[in-house]
Amino acid sequence: NNRGLSYDDLKEYEKAIADYTEAIRLDPEYANAYNNRGLSYDDLKEYEKAIADYNEAIRLDPEYAFAYNNRGNSYKNLKEYEKAIADYNEAIRLDPEYAFAYNNRGNSYKNLKEYEKAIADYNEAIRLDPEYAFAYNNRGNSYKNLKEYEKAIADYNEAIRLDPEYANAYYGRGNSYKILDNKTQAIQDFQQAADLYQQQGDTGYWYQQALENIEQLQ
Repeated sequence: NNRGLSYDDLKEYEKAIADYTEAIRLDPEYANAYNNRGLSYDDLKEYEKAIADYNEAIRLDPEYAFAYNNRGNSYKNLKEYEKAIADYNEAIRLDPEYAFAYNNRGNSYKNLKEYEKAIADYNEAIRLDPEYAFAYNNRGNSYKNLKEYEKAIADYNEAIRLDPEYANAYYGRGNSYKILDNKTQAIQDFQQAADLYQQQGDTGYWYQQALENIEQLQ
């Protein structure tokens, strides 16, 4: 199991899965190994296999808040938001201080366009972990969706203060400035986002969107 975690850290998910499978063969009651193998399947986007492993982890340890949270993430990735929310609810019931589960439930509410509920969850995540850059960024996205652009910008500012290399937060702030017709700030933020996406090897959809926005605004 420990070697599997090392392979996970190296993004060698197939090797990690092989090690977790061996750990399970040696100890079929090893809930943690099922959970960890589920995380590796998640990283490979094999969400159904991940859910099967989380199911087994939860069967072996019904108080396993982390496994409920992780299964919720798999359901969210499959766009099964109601099932995801039910799992986050259970994770929070088992561990009321679980900031990640509040943030993740907020993301599912956001995907269901229930922005007020999402913001309430991000508020709680931030209360529990005031350094949680993701939760600030996500709350900013919900404020943006509610057209509360100044509040959104304040949250993106905080996300960037906590994590100066947070490309998505620059992109979100740039988008808010664009809507408010502050072209100079918008271009700066989209450029910073594009540079960070490139440095981080992420030249997919959001990188392309950042470049397109710069072109539109110039």
